[in-house]
Amino acid sequence: MNHPAAAVCVVLFSVMAPVPGLAQSADRFQWKRVGEESGCQIVTSVVAGKKYVAAKATCTVNARLHDIGAVLRDIPHYSEWMHDCTATTMLRVVDKAADTYVFWYRQHIPVFADRDMVLRSEVSHGEVEGKEWYSIIAASTNEMTHDAGKGYVRMPSFDSEWQLEEIDEEHTRVSFMINPDLAEGLPIGLTNAIITQMPFKSIRGLTRVLKEHQQLFSSTIP
Repeated sequence: MNHPAAAVCVVLFSVMAPVPGLAQSADRFQWKRVGEESGCQIVTSVVAGKKYVAAKATCTVNARLHDIGAVLRDIPHYSEWMHDCTATTMLRVVDKAADTYVFWYRQHIPVFADRDMVLRSEVSHGEVEGKEWYSIIAASTNEMTHDAGKGYVRMPSFDSEWQLEEIDEEHTRVSFMINPDLAEGLPIGLTNAIITQMPFKSIRGLTRVLKEHQQLFSSTIP
């Protein structure tokens, strides 16, 4: 899956063998199911030493794995669909062939000051029983600095993972996990409720963009 432009559960994995990135996540977190929405499973986990929960959503998306991967790699356009993402800036192309990038990300926080972070994004790819999978991990990095100006609170840490598992040519199982530390000064209960919904709402935004792309493509066919 090459980058097109530049480029954020009891889990449903059917009978497929565990994908490596998800197996690592299972070791790190103790996921507890907290809800289901539009066919998507939503789970959270307490995180040792942190007040904020980690959260994950898993959905079946009616789109091809490679089309989803193309949207996820288009970092400059995250703000068009990623929930509460208001801006991104590409800072460094570490390895274009390997899809490794460093970028700045702004996260909107209702009522309180927005958060920002510098993230390193890396991609892994493989195949299980003839079905492709992709893992896209973005985590805080200190390898570059970025002064976004006043009005932001730099998040002490953040890591996330998108997992794409091919079901068939037109369907993909999509999981999105976030493990944020939004720094002090936020009401914990309310903030954890927002974190819980962020992966699901981001997948919903991703699905909307995919539909728009499909409609645009269809309208251009003579």
